[in-house]
Amino acid sequence: MRICGGLYGGRKIKAGEGDAIRPTTDKVRQAIFNMLASRMDISESYVLDLFCGSGSLGLEALSRGAKHAIFVDISAKSLKVARENIVALEIEGQATLLKSDATRPTGV
Repeated sequence: MRICGGLYGGRKIKAGEGDAIRPTTDKVRQAIFNMLASRMDISESYVLDLFCGSGSLGLEALSRGAKHAIFVDISAKSLKVARENIVALEIEGQATLLKSDATRPTGV
């Protein structure tokens, strides 16, 4: 699996093992960011990657100029893979990892 575009375009990232982590495919990420690019400037934006898995969607956003991404998943295994990808890209200062159930809002 690779980052599709932007500053880190072409860099390999881990996808995780087994069926528990199902990263957003390259084709889907390209489609999402092509649609966004025609509607907004992603640079300087803040991104929330819920159910992040490997973190591929948030990493793609950071590669394309997003200022910061928050990666949320309930699975420690998913967050470990996302953290490894963040460290490999050397973007720890642009990422926050949260172990939380994104289906259950807190503080409500």
